[in-house]
Amino acid sequence: DLLVAEDSGLVIDALDGAPGVHSARFLHPDATYPERFAEIFRRLDACPERQRTARFVCALAVTDDARVIFETRGTVEGEIVRKPRGTAGFGYDPIFYFPAYGCTLAEVTEEKKLRVAHRGQAFRALAEWLRR
Repeated sequence: DLLVAEDSGLVIDALDGAPGVHSARFLHPDATYPERFAEIFRRLDACPERQRTARFVCALAVTDDARVIFETRGTVEGEIVRKPRGTAGFGYDPIFYFPAYGCTLAEVTEEKKLRVAHRGQAFRALAEWLRR
């Protein structure tokens, strides 16, 4: 039987990759996103000399009897803004500035976000692999 596994997270370079794989549980499992944003801003303010570059990363793998037979990654490059902007999207979108659009991912339509989304990239690669 085939098994597909996926995990996504926000990787912030100045925070040595945090929150990364802990994005959904950053601080604690019940933390609100405003609480998470505040802690990210606090940590970034503590190292103002470091760049605020970041990326959303989706890692996806397919196994067959515990053997990895396909793996891929989707990424969206950007940076962390100084305060949340926008009301669309979810999660960390209000603090993630996407330079190609000139705004945060919470300030774009769902259609525009889906064109570049990290999960979409990974799952399109999976679909292409399955077609072959």
